[in-house]
Amino acid sequence: MTEERSIRALLVCTLASGADAVDFTEYDLSVAVDGGLAWFRARGVVPCLWLGDGDSSTEDDRAWARERGTEFQLVSPDKDYTDLDLALEVCERRGMNAATVIGAVGGRLDQQLGVFGSLLRHPALQTVVRDARQFVTPVFAGQTYQCAELVKAFGVVALEPAVVTVSNARWPLDSAKLEPLSTWGISNEPQGGCPRVAVEAGVALFIGQH
Repeated sequence: MTEERSIRALLVCTLASGADAVDFTEYDLSVAVDGGLAWFRARGVVPCLWLGDGDSSTEDDRAWARERGTEFQLVSPDKDYTDLDLALEVCERRGMNAATVIGAVGGRLDQQLGVFGSLLRHPALQTVVRDARQFVTPVFAGQTYQCAELVKAFGVVALEPAVVTVSNARWPLDSAKLEPLSTWGISNEPQGGCPRVAVEAGVALFIGQH
């Protein structure tokens, strides 16, 4: 049996900064999520798609992208979903099975919590939200996540009641029952290799710090 090929999307949101660096050749689709367009323009890279309600991008940036052939999807600001929700949904519709999101960490608390909610609503995508210091990926029931990056510290936080096993850690967990937002799994350290997290029930976030 052959392993399914990753078809990857890069989503850049408003909070992306000069510290965020990526290899564009790794991605099949690049998406500017509203104000994330400025990040692309600063690098002279034209995204495949821009989408959003236009509240955090400038007319000048949008004109720059239109002139260079970027596809546009403008939506009304009167909506009950975020631009990131829309971007993840579009990625799924276009056949992506993995997504990297930058510029979505460190903003308003309600929006930050909404980012994690977006991850819950799109389980078909292997999504990683990252900035220069840390990254977050959801692990769903029946999945095992083997961290492939060198991390200084990490945490495992349940988003709903979860049963979690954590190995290769200073403080391992064995089928631990974590309540939503429990602090039991935070502030851990790798030991004996890269951390490994198996979720038997529920959903948990793996949060790695470089």
